[in-house]
Amino acid sequence: MTALESSTEHDDAELLEMLAQLNVGERAPNRHTSVTPPAPRTPSPPPYTPPRAGQTFPTAVYRFTSPTRSGYTTNWSRAANAPQGVAAASVSTIQQARSKKPTYRKKAYAVFWGKRCGIFHTWNQTAPLVLGVPNAIYRGYASILDAEAAFAYASARGWTRSSDTDSLVAIPSLPQPHLSSVDNNPLNGTEACDDRWYVVYIGITPGVYRSHLECQLNTLGLSGVAHEAITGEAAARSKYDAAVASGEIRALPPRYNVISAATLA
Repeated sequence: MTALESSTEHDDAELLEMLAQLNVGERAPNRHTSVTPPAPRTPSPPPYTPPRAGQTFPTAVYRFTSPTRSGYTTNWSRAANAPQGVAAASVSTIQQARSKKPTYRKKAYAVFWGKRCGIFHTWNQTAPLVLGVPNAIYRGYASILDAEAAFAYASARGWTRSSDTDSLVAIPSLPQPHLSSVDNNPLNGTEACDDRWYVVYIGITPGVYRSHLECQLNTLGLSGVAHEAITGEAAARSKYDAAVASGEIRALPPRYNVISAATLA
C-alpha cells in the first residue's frame, strides 16, 4: 500500500497564498460594525463681560487686578486666589448680591387695603377680604408680632384702608411732604430689598423708600400720583431733592375711589 505523502510546508504555502488573494489584512470593516464617535469637545466658557452701570445680578460680582491680568467673576474662590503671590494685585466687590425675598411659614396676615383691614391668623380668614378687591394690599408674616408691628407702622402714616359692603372707611392722616428713607422698618421684613429705591413725588407721604410695599401703600388706588424706582440710594435721594427744589413734591389726602357694594359683595 502506498502511503499518502503530506507536506506541511506545501500546505502552509497554499494557505498563505489564499489569504493573500482574499486580502484579509486590508478588508474594509463590515457596514454593520458600530464605530464609537469621539466625545464632543466641550467649548470653553466665554470671557466674563464687565457689568454695565446700574446693572444688578442675583449674585455678587468681583473684580481682580494685577500687573499681568485682570477680570471679573461671580466666583469668590477664583477672585480670592487670583491675586495670591502677585505683587500689587487686588480683589474688590463691585456688585453686592441681590437679596432674596425671605421664605417662611406664614402665621399671620396683615391686610393694609381690603374689604376690612387688620391682622388675621389664617389665610382662610384673609382671602375673602382681599381676593377680587381692586388694589388690595396684604402680606404674610412669620409671627403675630411681626404682622402687628407692620400694620401699626402703616396705620400711623395713613397707609391703611378698609371697606365693607356699606361704606368706605379710610384711616387718614395728612402728613407734610418729607424725606422718609428707612433701611429697616416693620414693613420691609417680607420684602426683597436689592439696590432699587422708590421715590414718591406725589402720594400720601412723599419721600424715598426702601421697599416696593411702601411705595404701593403711598400710591396704589390714588389718582394723580407720581413715583419712580431708582437704582442706588444716593441717586434716589438726589432725584427727590431735585424734585423738592423744583416744587414737584405734593402730598395727597388718602381719598380713595369709592368701591360699590356690588363690587365688594
